[in-house]
Amino acid sequence: GLAFIMTSPASAETLVGPSGRVSTPMKLRSMKRKLEDTAREPNKSSRYATRATTRATAVEGEVDHTIDPRKGNGSNINEERVMLQKALELLGEYRAEFQGLRETIKEQNGIISNQQEVIRDLKETAKEQQNTTRKLSQQLEDTKKQMGDQLKQIREQLEAIATCAAATPHISFADVMRSPP
Repeated sequence: GLAFIMTSPASAETLVGPSGRVSTPMKLRSMKRKLEDTAREPNKSSRYATRATTRATAVEGEVDHTIDPRKGNGSNINEERVMLQKALELLGEYRAEFQGLRETIKEQNGIISNQQEVIRDLKETAKEQQNTTRKLSQQLEDTKKQMGDQLKQIREQLEAIATCAAATPHISFADVMRSPP
């Protein structure tokens, strides 16, 4: 946005911003200090940086932000315009940065969704494998029981044959020859 300067007969300056808000030179100086603080110490929060700078300015007495009517206000207006332009540039950079972060977050959300889907598929596959393992274990147990039962029957049959053979006398060749045909 652009700022429009309105002057009154008393030559007091008032800036009207694009939102229609009226900005006084005092507000602009405050914004200028905040922007300078942000530029000097970008890692500090704006409120903290403003307090720290205000204290430092009060102690050092280096910068005088008052307007001297004898000097004229042209340079202050230009400085304010430059600072406003810098602020707009910073806002544009921040907007681009946030847009980049937003895109990164969207990509990461997509990756997370894909990973969650893969995890669901793996859980489903694991569940199916557990069911298959359970079924195979049950079949193995059934087969073992069935084979055990069959072995028991075969053993009983062999014992019955052995008992029957022991109960009958052994016939010799001579006995077979003497028996009638």
